[in-house]
Amino acid sequence: IDEMVFPSTLKSIGTWAFNHTYIKKVILPNTVQSIGKNAFCYCFSLTEVQLPDSCSLGTNVFERCYKLEKINLPKNITAIPDGLFRLCKVLTDCPLHEGIVSVGTESFLCDYKYKANIPTTLKTVNNYAFYNTATDSIKLNPNMSIGQCAFYYCDLKELEVPTGCSLGELAFAYNNPTLKHIVIHEDVSLGQGCFSSNNTLEAIELPTSFYTITNTNPIVRNCTKLKEVKLK
Repeated sequence: IDEMVFPSTLKSIGTWAFNHTYIKKVILPNTVQSIGKNAFCYCFSLTEVQLPDSCSLGTNVFERCYKLEKINLPKNITAIPDGLFRLCKVLTDCPLHEGIVSVGTESFLCDYKYKANIPTTLKTVNNYAFYNTATDSIKLNPNMSIGQCAFYYCDLKELEVPTGCSLGELAFAYNNPTLKHIVIHEDVSLGQGCFSSNNTLEAIELPTSFYTITNTNPIVRNCTKLKEVKLK
């Protein structure tokens, strides 16, 4: 099926509704109010989706849509569901709009070509949300919560962690071969090994209030090219 256009009377799409079908393009009318979990997962031929302006999304709706390149998020969405685009390996065009406050667990996991943006409203990035994506530049917001492995194996070149942020275990580990400089501000909580194995990291700046790095929490473990640790 090259393209599927749904009737203007359609209000909802149920759980697993089009799972494992070979649709290439989906255009949904603005009458659709909800899409159930896994509704379009494993649609290996799906390349483009047009969603309604206002619609609720279940978890893992587009998981493993290996050819999905472009999609617009409904403007009313404030929380990206868990696994929404998990393993959409060529997804590139899916900007996060202002108003989004959280990104769910594994939402963009292993979307190898996807570059995340951070809306000013975003407060929480859950575990593995952007794991192994092409994200190379982000501006974190103050007081953000960043989960375990949230930006693991990305392409960040530099990183600034604002006041009040909390970073989970391995949150920014393995950003190779690009991450060279990290700046950390006051009142930041750093999880186990949160910057570990960044083999190109050369310098890290810490606030003077950050008084100890211990063997029990080696935040820069295996950063073999680290040359400078500066207190500011």
